[in-house]
Amino acid sequence: MGTSVSQGSPGNSNAWRALVAAYQNAQFGTQRLVQMVWRAASTDHTSDIAVQLAQPAVGSCLMIAVAATTAAQAASSAAREIARQRASNLGTEVARRAAVQCFATEDRASGFAQSLFAEASNYLVSRDISALVGKSGRLTSAGDAIELKDRIIEAVRTIVDGAGSPPQQPGPDEWGHYVQTVVRRLRQ
Repeated sequence: MGTSVSQGSPGNSNAWRALVAAYQNAQFGTQRLVQMVWRAASTDHTSDIAVQLAQPAVGSCLMIAVAATTAAQAASSAAREIARQRASNLGTEVARRAAVQCFATEDRASGFAQSLFAEASNYLVSRDISALVGKSGRLTSAGDAIELKDRIIEAVRTIVDGAGSPPQQPGPDEWGHYVQTVVRRLRQ
């Protein structure tokens, strides 16, 4: 029998500590929280999620999602490509999920990008927010935490949509540039 332990964000930086405090303070709006999440995440040198999302294997997952005929085919092909590139990490796991989720959208390339950043944001927010429920501040219940997380994720989707559709056949440099553009928008 296994157990699961929730690992919070690294508390060793001012950006992460400020974000945790902001989650509890209703004076911080959704847009500001999105900025803080992505500023903290992209300045964390130990696990920079932006670097992971910009790797070529994630761009390959986009191409697989666009070309696949079914969500199951996208999932299995993405998993094989990630293994082939020996690129297994949080960024590629999020990309594998996005390759499946984008089948629910009309424009799979845009859907992939929105799901990619929404799932990454979901991970980043979820690892801290549950520990704050019931403490002083705006997160008095699990429902409050879920509502805040959902608002953040929806705001991320909107920002990613505003960045435009990603290139459908990106080379490594082109994909990395697109991710940098989106992260810059998320941090603004």
